[in-house]
Amino acid sequence: MKLQNPQLKGGHYAPIHGISPDMIVTPLPFWLGSALKYVWRAPRKNGGEDFLKAADCLRRYANQLVNGAPQELPYWGAVSKSETLQEKLSNHSSVHALAVNSVLSIVLWGSSKSFIHELHEKEEGSKEKAFIAGASYVLRLHSRAEMLECWAQKIGDEDQKTIWELVNQK
Repeated sequence: MKLQNPQLKGGHYAPIHGISPDMIVTPLPFWLGSALKYVWRAPRKNGGEDFLKAADCLRRYANQLVNGAPQELPYWGAVSKSETLQEKLSNHSSVHALAVNSVLSIVLWGSSKSFIHELHEKEEGSKEKAFIAGASYVLRLHSRAEMLECWAQKIGDEDQKTIWELVNQK
């Protein structure tokens, strides 16, 4: 008998457009990865409560960044899959699609493809630019957390479809 991964039991972590959450989440910093997992599963598990948990995770990640904890950047595969999924979901306006897209935008903003990594230490004003970029990133995290808290009230509405329903996946 083949054992099923308990994380995949129940289908709340089902792939979207062939991309499973672990393909993106695994290399991410803990709190950022947790936020993505919560918004991914929300409509199939705890609804708005999962959005609130994701908002809390984004705030914890922001605090971790502010307090200087070292961060590893996501590897290319996670960034590539995030870009692919974000592109495929860009035409959908359900709360679930908006929530997943908002967390993916945080993943991409912190990736090596982001302008923040193009700053050079010896460039004039680079420290100021880096500070502004870092502050902007933290503000973006808090902004996304507030959006998730608002969307938490809407996810259970009958007119809100899950991403799986929007792309005709079970």
